[in-house]
Amino acid sequence: MYLLAATPAAGPRFVGVDGFWISLVSMATSMGFAFFVIAPVALRPARSGGPPPVRAGGGAWLEVLLGHRVMRYLGRISYGIFLWQFVVLYLWRDFTGQEIFTGSFWLDLVPVAAGTVLLADLTYRFVERPARRWYGAADGRRRERSAARRARTPVN
Repeated sequence: MYLLAATPAAGPRFVGVDGFWISLVSMATSMGFAFFVIAPVALRPARSGGPPPVRAGGGAWLEVLLGHRVMRYLGRISYGIFLWQFVVLYLWRDFTGQEIFTGSFWLDLVPVAAGTVLLADLTYRFVERPARRWYGAADGRRRERSAARRARTPVN
């Protein structure tokens, strides 16, 4: 799939589509990648007991890295980062007057990353957390009503 996707048959490297057949090949290679690489990992059966998975170096460095408070914070706001990254990037491009794929990556990284993290944090604080609390309260009321209904229903 990778070799096919790396050829001109899969279309241009960055953006745009040159025609129906090229877009079809590009879509087929993406679907093939998802089917042969991502699906087996995502859909593998859960391990029940047995030894833990083998990790390079025991995996301690990865646990330390992912357990760091900055990484946990970025994990909490990651959906907001996903939502806002391109909005901030395009606003930054409009503000600086740069065309796409021009300019300095490193000079663009700091303001775009800072703006994305700021908006993601605000989205998490004022949208995601209240929605989660509201949904949790509504779900709790639903469970209470369902339990009360089951208690009232006679069993023959």
